[in-house]
Amino acid sequence: MMLKMNSSNKVVYIITTIKCSACKCMEYILKEIQKDNSTFTITTTDFHDVPEWIKNNIILTDFPTVLFIDNEVIKYYFTGTLPRKKVVEIMNDINF
Repeated sequence: MMLKMNSSNKVVYIITTIKCSACKCMEYILKEIQKDNSTFTITTTDFHDVPEWIKNNIILTDFPTVLFIDNEVIKYYFTGTLPRKKVVEIMNDINF
């Protein structure tokens, strides 16, 4: 499965599992951030469907795993949930 990139090629990629409430929470937080910053798209996928190039670049240890991808380069990723303020801080730090 290829990532669908928008015109700016910035994608927040959320790797989830079935019935993961923390994953749904993180997706909600990112969609709220996206309302203020529409320069990126959000893609959510089950861990079974993660593209090989992502699997080759990170180790999946827990879920959700959130990746910030710019022009098919993983700029940053984290596992678990973070508050909106921290996610915005990360995005600013990596110029996302």
